[in-house]
Amino acid sequence: MKTIYAFFMLILLVLNLSCSDNNKITAAFSGDEELASGAKVDFLLEQNYPNPFNPATVIPFSVGRTMHIKLDIYNDDWNNVRTLIDKELSAGRHIVTFNAGDLPSGDYFYVMTGDGVKQIMKMKLLK
Repeated sequence: MKTIYAFFMLILLVLNLSCSDNNKITAAFSGDEELASGAKVDFLLEQNYPNPFNPATVIPFSVGRTMHIKLDIYNDDWNNVRTLIDKELSAGRHIVTFNAGDLPSGDYFYVMTGDGVKQIMKMKLLK
């Protein structure tokens, strides 16, 4: 029940963001708990570039130690449209390219998960 509640609270939080929030982590969670601004985590999800993009964008991130990382793309209805990464990665800076292909214009969210922590960022596809 707590997980469902946290997920709906996350949706409400994300839907209230403006485009000026593009350079900030939209939200970060450890389990069901939202992390405070500046909380120390073992990876850092960065803003994609270019943003807005068409048809491809680069998503940079850093991993502080070897861990299993999952990076998913969601549309604005929170349907998973693609999984970009789902494997163990070594420590260091990484870059992944997201090609939107035939996806429609709109807001998308990329969610990185590692060791029970999630970070969420927003990006915009303009065709």
